[in-house]
Amino acid sequence: MENALSFLSPQDIQSIDVLKDAAATAIYGARGANGVIVITTKSGRSGKPKVSYNGFVGVRSLARKLDVMSPYDFVIYQSERSRGSSTDSTNFLNNFGTTWDTLDVYKSVPSVDWQKEAFGQTGVTTTHNIG
Repeated sequence: MENALSFLSPQDIQSIDVLKDAAATAIYGARGANGVIVITTKSGRSGKPKVSYNGFVGVRSLARKLDVMSPYDFVIYQSERSRGSSTDSTNFLNNFGTTWDTLDVYKSVPSVDWQKEAFGQTGVTTTHNIG
């Protein structure tokens, strides 16, 4: 079971006990050597049956995106960065072009908003508990 707590409603928990001494190893053996968390759930009560419902709906979206450069601004930045080193300068010229005219081609390259591609969808989450 990947996450047993994801199947347990917080409203169903009566108590949570942490055993981190000899009691844990006495009850659970070697598996309890690093401590044990015991979750006790509520039990049924005598009397008239009672049904309750608790629901939650939430929306999750990216709070803020990072400012990024356009393709042209990135190429100009790389050009300026590579001026100090002959190795970087040679690599730059091989990758992006040798003249300012070839760099102007990058003005027409469309930007891709990778943050929108990766995080663009708004996530909807729902939780329903019947007790």
